[in-house]
Amino acid sequence: MTSLITIRDNIKAFLIKYDKFIIPAAKFIGVFIVLLCYNHLMGYSDQASSGAVIFVVSLLSSFMPAGLIVLMLGLVGLVHMYAVGIDVALLYFAVFLLMYLLYMRFAPKYGWIVVVMPVLYMLHLHYLIPIVAGIFIGPAAIVPMSFGIVFYYFVDFVAQYKDLMTTASDSEAIQGFSYVLDGMKGSKEMWITIIVFAVVLIVTYIIYRLSFKYSWFVAIVSGAVLNAILLLSLAVVLELDAPVVWIFIGCILAGVLAVVAQFFKGVLDYSRTENVQFEDDEYYYYVKAVPKIRVAEQDIKVQRISDQPEDKKEEKAEPVKKEAKDNKIHVRPVQAAQKAAEEKRIAETKRAMEEHKAKLAAREQAQKEAKAQRASRAKAGAASRRKQADSVAGAATGAAAGAQAAATGRTGARQPGQTARAARPTGPSQAAGAARQPQPGQTAGTARPTQARPQGVGMPDANRPKGGMRRQ
Repeated sequence: MTSLITIRDNIKAFLIKYDKFIIPAAKFIGVFIVLLCYNHLMGYSDQASSGAVIFVVSLLSSFMPAGLIVLMLGLVGLVHMYAVGIDVALLYFAVFLLMYLLYMRFAPKYGWIVVVMPVLYMLHLHYLIPIVAGIFIGPAAIVPMSFGIVFYYFVDFVAQYKDLMTTASDSEAIQGFSYVLDGMKGSKEMWITIIVFAVVLIVTYIIYRLSFKYSWFVAIVSGAVLNAILLLSLAVVLELDAPVVWIFIGCILAGVLAVVAQFFKGVLDYSRTENVQFEDDEYYYYVKAVPKIRVAEQDIKVQRISDQPEDKKEEKAEPVKKEAKDNKIHVRPVQAAQKAAEEKRIAETKRAMEEHKAKLAAREQAQKEAKAQRASRAKAGAASRRKQADSVAGAATGAAAGAQAAATGRTGARQPGQTARAARPTGPSQAAGAARQPQPGQTAGTARPTQARPQGVGMPDANRPKGGMRRQ
């Protein structure tokens, strides 16, 4: 196991180191193989099947993104379909344009599934796609996988139509558009394959992301077994001619290749599983950490022993250092790549933690600012209410002082000769004495008899009733 992991790490380190050259070369080889398979499946156009066209298209594709590669291969297929008939070419163009606009335009990185599916059908390895897509992609791969299946059956029905037209007479001419379209609509095998592959992909995806031990292996085995069982059972129920042997062989090979792909992605060491828990202001986290199996780094030291004089040692110092550096580079490429990946992972973790802390600090600062604003608004409201109450109290005090001053002024402004009202007699003797007392300007013998004072006479103007009687 250790030797296999070492070989894997060496391969990954080599790919990482020379990725600028390996990726274009891989694109060139992949497109070249796909075009050769297209010539085997279609090959109706001599111009599109020529070696020069295949080489030029492959060379241009090595410098293109995935979306443009799919578009170029689609145009090559359109040329082949035009050689069959213009109606078939129009139907192919409509299907390809629908696929490209609905999905490939927005998710071009999964376009390789559409391109590779007919090639895998030729090799009887199309059972691999739902398992690998469930591990590495997820439910987003269902749409391009379905378009790839449709594309293969479209090419298959065109081939059947081409064979039929070569044996049919002129009176038995068949329209290619209706033949291919009706064949695809009535193809139970195509619709069964689409449904089964979608179910297998979802089941593999769900099991693969569970947290029990060796979930990746259980997901791959479950996907391969479920794929074979569903295809065979539906073929029996719908009375279809299913290639039983190729289904079993294809599912087994798909499972083995999926295990190899997972091995290159990473193998987990469940003996060193750790359960970690921590919390912040809003959440409590439970984390299960399972490390990947890695080979311990080897610390190789190069030591040279020589009996040469000091002057010759100094002359050879620089070449020896350079040679030691080259040996170190060639001996420890895997360790360097692993160390770089570990440093990158640690940096990403620190950056994520810093971003999380920054978000928490910003949230706390926003809460503090909101609290300060609410306190400031409450303080301003209280000051405003206090000022309003003071102004109302001042207005009331001023009004009371004004009323008192007005009353005092009216009392001091009485007419001269108007005496204060005599006190009401409290008894008969006082009433008689008051009647005998002469009024000013009258003699004692001509004193008037005492009469009741009319209402309002001798009262201040403010208390005198309106329309009162005047003294005669």
